[in-house]
Amino acid sequence: MNALPLLRPLLLFLLGLALVTFSDASAMPARRARHLPTHLAPTATFLVNSTLDEVDKKPGDGICQSKPSKKCTLRAAIMEANALAGKDTIVLPAGVYPLTHTGSGEDQSATGDLDIRSKIILKGQGAATTIIDGESLDRVLHIVKGAVKISKLTLTNGSTAGDGGGGILIAYGAKLTLTQVVVRVNRANHGGGIMNLGKLVMNQSTLSENQSEGFAGGLDNLGTATLKNSTISNNTTYASGGGIFNDYAQTLTLVNSTVSGNTATIGYGGGIRTDTNSQTYLFNVTIANNRGNIAGGGVSANGTTFLYNTILDRNKVNTDQFPYFEFSDCEGSIQSFNYNLVSKDCGFVHLPFDLVDTSAELGALADNGGPTQTHALQPNSPAIDHIAPSSCVDERNIVLTTDQRGFTRPVDGDGNSSVRCDIGAFEYHP
Repeated sequence: MNALPLLRPLLLFLLGLALVTFSDASAMPARRARHLPTHLAPTATFLVNSTLDEVDKKPGDGICQSKPSKKCTLRAAIMEANALAGKDTIVLPAGVYPLTHTGSGEDQSATGDLDIRSKIILKGQGAATTIIDGESLDRVLHIVKGAVKISKLTLTNGSTAGDGGGGILIAYGAKLTLTQVVVRVNRANHGGGIMNLGKLVMNQSTLSENQSEGFAGGLDNLGTATLKNSTISNNTTYASGGGIFNDYAQTLTLVNSTVSGNTATIGYGGGIRTDTNSQTYLFNVTIANNRGNIAGGGVSANGTTFLYNTILDRNKVNTDQFPYFEFSDCEGSIQSFNYNLVSKDCGFVHLPFDLVDTSAELGALADNGGPTQTHALQPNSPAIDHIAPSSCVDERNIVLTTDQRGFTRPVDGDGNSSVRCDIGAFEYHP
């Protein structure tokens, strides 16, 4: 018996069912292909184990090994981290790390300064014990690109002739965060300590004893800079901006910070110079004992400087009877947002709670606790308990709960049972 006639209806049914299924599927919207990453960018941690200044043997192999000593040097670790994807960490033990690999002008860390080109976290063991020494051969660090975080170390003896950033140069588009870092005794044409063309954040850090032949003894800001709980002290420039020069059309913010003892030898702004179209914001800042030549011993503002709860005390300018100085706390476009203290009236429009022609009764710049030096308020200072707590705020309008040292703010400093905030970076604790 031929079975084909019997199977034909079944075969036709199955064929029809297949056609219907195909038609329905073709009518459905196409699904987007789901692309899963084949791998995540690895991260590495490199523990430096030598103070030698040697290059990495084979950057990108994941092994920090210098040549010829086969150690993990700081330069080798940076070269390896630059060559790898992801965010890498370099741990730097206590010690002095001199940069002796001569030759400036290249950006791969092969010679001269240490060029960082990736997301790198560089951790020292404390600014007093972990020191990177430029040996006056080149600047110390060049942040070429990436978001870099550096903590607990000192950068010193960097030098670059005819260029900017003796200690650190931050390139356009790069970001650097410094925490408990000291940048001291560096030299450059502009920005003896730091030249910032990108984004700089400093916290609990010190910029001191740096020199420039042109502008900005400490910091030359050509980008965005935010300094918190930090001290800018004893920097010198030949022209303007002994401590900081906030360059054309840029933004600078200081919170809970001290600007002290800086000098502009022939120009404006011993402490801070704000250039044309720039804006400088000062929140609970102490600016004292700075010296300019023409005007603005403390602050000189060709752009606009905004004062919030800030002390300007005993800042001076040269006179014809050099080295005699006369008082000049500030000059230029200064705008008060109340609760400021100036020891010499410098002409801005005063608000009701500003204290003018008043001494802040400051102690010398000293270690008063915390990671940075400060000017302590003396017990009789009029700056004590002067600010309503709701007005003691940072740049985001968030109430400050500590002073520059990390001590509680506000406290009842004058003992009248009213807890109020002190003017400046230091909160007096009786």
